[in-house]
Amino acid sequence: MATVTKPILLDETGKQIVEALNKQTEAITSKGIMDIISTQGLSHNGIYRGKSFGIFASVSAVQQFLSDHGVSTGLFNDLYIGDYFKIQDGTYNVEWEIAGFDTYLHKGDSDFATHHLALIPKTNLTTSKMNDTDDTTGGYANSYMHKTVIPAVDANLTKVLGNHLLSRRAYLTTTVNKDIASNAGAGWKGASTAGDWFTVKSCLMSEVAVYGSTIFSSSFFDTAEDCERLPIFQFKGHSYSRQWFWLKSVASGSNFAGAYDVGSPINGYASWAGGGVRPLICVG
Repeated sequence: MATVTKPILLDETGKQIVEALNKQTEAITSKGIMDIISTQGLSHNGIYRGKSFGIFASVSAVQQFLSDHGVSTGLFNDLYIGDYFKIQDGTYNVEWEIAGFDTYLHKGDSDFATHHLALIPKTNLTTSKMNDTDDTTGGYANSYMHKTVIPAVDANLTKVLGNHLLSRRAYLTTTVNKDIASNAGAGWKGASTAGDWFTVKSCLMSEVAVYGSTIFSSSFFDTAEDCERLPIFQFKGHSYSRQWFWLKSVASGSNFAGAYDVGSPINGYASWAGGGVRPLICVG
């Protein structure tokens, strides 16, 4: 004999609960994958978009942008890899694109615990030598690039970014032995033998950050905590601007590594003034 199921009669409260559940289900279904993962900040490292957010010419504009997109909470709402904006600093005035989300979070000898956008310029800021002579003895930390050029970059960007241009701790090479073999290849002489932690704002990238591996880097000191490929380079090669630029990795006793405009890795004599300056910054 068939069992007859009696209908369930809901009071007003029950009806409201069912209605709310139905609406929630519909909302989840209609949102689609892009909207659902937009609440998962780090998942944005896996999506390339390339949307322009216009021009930023003041600290207040940057602050509003960061607030609107939930950067301080690590949500990064409606932001994806390759999205960009122009920083109107009065000197470089170039477009900076999102290269990664929370790329350096919790790295360093002191915890970098601030949610952030890792940004790189779409084109070189300028060109410069790494050193006055073809000598890498003091590593990247003691180079003309790091001690003279990079502080000027920081000062110009601070005009627009203010305190949103974040300081972090990075391990930089300080000593090179010109008489030992370099990991750059057979016959190459000169390699980084020591380094230390420094507070940086803008800093040149390592080979690993660009290529995902070392090529001309002389030793493990050239990579340290900068040991992961930036998400943006999972989607496009470094040569999209057709400009070559310096990297912070020592290649030998006379050369630093770089990224070539034709898409290949390169290295150059430290005194060559034609190398591009394309540092990474963290904004939050």
